[in-house]
Amino acid sequence: MSTRRILLLALGGVAVLVSLAFLATGGLALWLDSTRDDDGFFTTSTEPFETTAFALESEDLDVASDAPGWLFGSGRFGDIRLRGESLDPSRAIFLGIGDREAVASYLDGVAVDVVTDVNFEPFEPTYRREAGARAPGAPGDQTFWEASAQGRGPQSLRWTVEPGEWTVVVMNADGARGVGVDLQLGANIGFVRGIGIGFLAAGALLLLGGAVMIWLGASRDPSETEPTDATGGIGLTDATRDGPGESRGDDPGRGGDPSPGP
Repeated sequence: MSTRRILLLALGGVAVLVSLAFLATGGLALWLDSTRDDDGFFTTSTEPFETTAFALESEDLDVASDAPGWLFGSGRFGDIRLRGESLDPSRAIFLGIGDREAVASYLDGVAVDVVTDVNFEPFEPTYRREAGARAPGAPGDQTFWEASAQGRGPQSLRWTVEPGEWTVVVMNADGARGVGVDLQLGANIGFVRGIGIGFLAAGALLLLGGAVMIWLGASRDPSETEPTDATGGIGLTDATRDGPGESRGDDPGRGGDPSPGP
């Protein structure tokens, strides 16, 4: 087998394997896209978060803060939706997203719990306590929030993600200590379907190309056929053409020495 055919078979096999990975990724992306809710959001389950501090706070959300604006402009990352309701129906809650430095200044010296991790099976949030003795003002009176919602009953905050460093805050609307809420996080990521279609198309092309390379590698090259002699035989030696048990030296008609007579 020629080096060319071996190379085609090897490259074709690699292309087929890569195509299967692409097809699986594309199928997974389209399946995820089908799990959106009626508003187009991927959502978590609704779970309780509680603290004896004045606020619940996310860790810093760094969204391409060092990237050029033309590359990651407003709306490129989709939308985030935060839904919440107080565990105490008589209490109004506040949901807000704000610039990290502005939130840090507002809650400086205030006892807060930072949500550092969430385990969903079983549900168990992990908090880091930031100690403080000062009571904050009402969060709704602040002007730095990029998006916010407050009131009794179910509340919903929706924010179009922008580059920067952000913090999510959940508090009682009056700023009082002791926060207990049921929360659900949702994300509307518009490019999931496009990613799925792109991976499926690339996978199909790779699969077709790999199949063609394997077929070419497995097919016999005409230049590799065995040579034939002038009589049409394939690789026949003179001894084979003379027939079994015959040789040129034994043929008297070809100048061989006859055996001496008695």
